[in-house]
Amino acid sequence: GRKEPYVISVRALDNGDPQQFMDTELYITVGDVSRNDGVPKFLKPEPGQIAEVPEEASVGTAVFQADAMDPDDPNTANGKLVYSFPDDGTIVQKLFQIDPNSGLITTKVPLDREEREEYTLILEARDLGNPVQQTSRLLTVVVKDVDDHPPQFERQRNSVPLMMEVEEEMPINMKIGEVIAIDKDIGRNAVIDYAIIYGNDDGVFGISRDDQNRGIITLDKRLDREMSGLHTLTIKCFEPTDRINKISKMPYNKLKLDEIQVKVHVRDKDDNNPTFVERNLTRGVRVNAAIYTEIGKVHADDADAEADVINYHLENVTFHRPKTGMKRDLGESGFLVDPSTGVIQTNQSYGKYADGFFDVVVKATNSPDPTKADFAFLKIFVLQDTDLMKFVFDKNPVNVAKEMKEFKKDIEGAFAQPLTLNVYDNEFYSKVDGSLDFGRTSSCFQVLNQEDVVDLDNVQNLFNSKKNQKLEDLFVKYSVDSVERCARVRTPPKINWIQ
Repeated sequence: GRKEPYVISVRALDNGDPQQFMDTELYITVGDVSRNDGVPKFLKPEPGQIAEVPEEASVGTAVFQADAMDPDDPNTANGKLVYSFPDDGTIVQKLFQIDPNSGLITTKVPLDREEREEYTLILEARDLGNPVQQTSRLLTVVVKDVDDHPPQFERQRNSVPLMMEVEEEMPINMKIGEVIAIDKDIGRNAVIDYAIIYGNDDGVFGISRDDQNRGIITLDKRLDREMSGLHTLTIKCFEPTDRINKISKMPYNKLKLDEIQVKVHVRDKDDNNPTFVERNLTRGVRVNAAIYTEIGKVHADDADAEADVINYHLENVTFHRPKTGMKRDLGESGFLVDPSTGVIQTNQSYGKYADGFFDVVVKATNSPDPTKADFAFLKIFVLQDTDLMKFVFDKNPVNVAKEMKEFKKDIEGAFAQPLTLNVYDNEFYSKVDGSLDFGRTSSCFQVLNQEDVVDLDNVQNLFNSKKNQKLEDLFVKYSVDSVERCARVRTPPKINWIQ
């Protein structure tokens, strides 16, 4: 506030003629209403100002210099300013610190832009007077990108090759397909280049980056199916500045996520349609099955001696829940089908599909003609452990797995009616106390009568070896100790009146 007094000149006049007057000065000093009325004001940051800090910058890196002023005397408590962050429960105080005297904001930990791109800091400046006067200002801190993420393909280390199909004698420079890699950096740091590093000795194929960072595979030379019907390419992604170090000719390494394998099938005309060896199959999938768990496999043959490789495709999936009468068409989603092997795998968790089953249609084709195809129809039940029984073997899972195919066939032949046995796993036997018996194996299974699931009570009755001598002999042959429910039914704990 103003320290100097206000000076007022006062004049007294009479009404005489001539008029007489006298002047005097009045000094007025304005005292403080409170002992500390000067309010601090931020000079920096200005409203809306943005600060930047590189990601992964070392601890203690300067982010911003805050500055505030107080109209009171800075040599007194009323004018002495202290800077701080409010205790607002945010993560700010774990990542940044502000010097209470100088207002310099620095980092407390290295920051990761991929985790969070910007932070909003609330800065406070207060004096030491009584009562305390304070002000606040917002500062946005942007984490600048550093090129710290190499490009990679989004795939699992055990993923199947990417499948593409082309017709022989197609025009040169035509696009065959594309691959896409990702780089978690941004801007120039996210630009990706591609190269075919293996499987392209004749230079039949080329690859180049388009404006969307995709690797476009093209045909550079004449494609003759009689010379080769299948081309297996290894494609590598890398930063443009690293091309020389990355294009060495090396076989595919599935453990390196900057590589992807592409199989290019060259189609030829044929006169015979693919035919599934078995068109109707019944399988099961557990609600907690891991992604990429193999459910089953379909296989088709083509009678033409020079037929192209058969390609398998998930044509349609329909989910049914008989208890409620629900039916839902899922289109081409729900499962994965390996285009070259016909292996059917999971691609999600199936908890929400409990108590139901899927009708799955798989198409086999090796021709662009849509009429030259065959279809397999699978019924896949969604199973919980409580829906299954299990064999308990007196030997380890490795030995059980070796004999499982023969065991399954022999067990199915031990019954008068045509039953199908689906075995879902071979694991170390879990005792009642939860410990594992490494010398024994449990294998959960389901029994089907044609396409209908046999309920557990009937399964227990069927596998009572005392009623079936042939079954008992097989249990001895394969060291089957017992047949139990896959999941033990636990009795709810009793609660006494004290609880």
